[in-house]
Amino acid sequence: MEARHRIFYMEVDEMKVTQKTILSRSLGILLILALVIAMIPAIPGEAASTKSKALAAYKKMLSQSTVTVVPKKVPRRWGSRTYNPAKAKNVFFSIAYIDNDSVPELILFDQATDYYGIWTYRNGKIVNLEYLINYQEPGYYNRIYGYYLKKGIFLTYHVFPDDGHDMSYYKISNGKAKEVLCRLKDKGDKSERYYCTRSNGTYKQLAKRTFYNKLKSYIGSTKFRRLYVHRNTASNRKKFVK
Repeated sequence: MEARHRIFYMEVDEMKVTQKTILSRSLGILLILALVIAMIPAIPGEAASTKSKALAAYKKMLSQSTVTVVPKKVPRRWGSRTYNPAKAKNVFFSIAYIDNDSVPELILFDQATDYYGIWTYRNGKIVNLEYLINYQEPGYYNRIYGYYLKKGIFLTYHVFPDDGHDMSYYKISNGKAKEVLCRLKDKGDKSERYYCTRSNGTYKQLAKRTFYNKLKSYIGSTKFRRLYVHRNTASNRKKFVK
């Protein structure tokens, strides 16, 4: 009898240990699931919060009496003097989702100088990605022409009065814009076109097919979007900064 009782109590103890183990493991699994579920909505929520902060910062920047279109240390007219912030009435803007995140870029245009600036919001600040300057010579201009939605690629268009024109393709990566491809057309010979890539400041000519294969590797099947800027008014800020 004593042996049977001992075996019985051993079996009961084993059952209790097994039940405790199952309960402990179940609680652990439930805790992990709760943490995972709690983390899922935090990711888009955080992105939405950053986007809201960026748009609020853009509106505040555009609402000032002067707007910094390009970095202040950029020279004007072949280095004669540095750039001064533009009067708000001379500024045009556009909101564009160029790189692959929820935070849009702010494109600015200073009508008085023909300068362009591309800005983004990062680490709680508005920072410059790239700028274009014009030297206000007859027949010369430099424009941000358009972009490929959320592919990180935007296109600039340059016209030179004596040499023709070129288009440069910039890629935004790690908070910086870098020229990766270019197309050039000679003014004297309309049939002459050049395709090129740029690496470490050096241009290399490409075959047409190679050029478009490289471009496709960046943009896939995404269509080009032409950039249009809007006059900096309170109504336009309310309508387009979103």
